[in-house]
Amino acid sequence: MQGLLRQKGDRNGFADGDSLIVSGRLDSVDTLSVLLFLETEYGIDFADRGFDRDELDSVDSIVTFLGVCQTTV
Repeated sequence: MQGLLRQKGDRNGFADGDSLIVSGRLDSVDTLSVLLFLETEYGIDFADRGFDRDELDSVDSIVTFLGVCQTTV
């Protein structure tokens, strides 16, 4: 996430629970980048599973999301 924010010129820090999408720090294109990363690195097929923006809004929510995905495989 830090790398993605830095690419956007956002060098402000954030906590794992901070909103990144709802707060506007990440936009829809950035969200797609996160989705592609998760598909590639964790084998999640979002076309089959779908997702809710809130599941990807913070580092904490992504960790929780990955845990749920791993238990449903």
